[in-house]
Amino acid sequence: MVEITPKRLNSLKENFKGKRIAVIGDMMLDQYFWGDVKRISPEAPVPVVEVDDEFARFGGAANVALNILKLGGIPLPIGIIGNDNDGKIFKSLMTQAGINNTGIIVDKKRPTTSKLRVIAGKQHVVRIDKENKEYIGKEVENKIINFLRKNINSLDWKNP
Repeated sequence: MVEITPKRLNSLKENFKGKRIAVIGDMMLDQYFWGDVKRISPEAPVPVVEVDDEFARFGGAANVALNILKLGGIPLPIGIIGNDNDGKIFKSLMTQAGINNTGIIVDKKRPTTSKLRVIAGKQHVVRIDKENKEYIGKEVENKIINFLRKNINSLDWKNP
């Protein structure tokens, strides 16, 4: 196990400040329904979760971008969302967090990747995934590559 001193940890955090970092990957929305089970459904032998709270957060590469922001860096997320309600929620979270969304491409042929978790008390009851596992189309791929080419010189990176 590698031990990192508080001094080294602070040094690493300081190195993030102001750095513009691209995050290319699966932009996901993690959603949660929290509640309690007080009865079984009369339609089928399944628990009925009475929802007390629901919220959404970033998942996947979007969560990495948020972590970069929280460490003082400037994330530039690059990825795909769908033209759907989850995509609207995703963009709203980006606005709230103050994350640049110019690298987020809307693909009308795909849903926004989302992972919805239903939690009753302290028990994870079910997870509902919405995603398309097919490769992205050439047109969307070209949009991503062109966006990266246009912005690569604004990123902070070093040659090895």
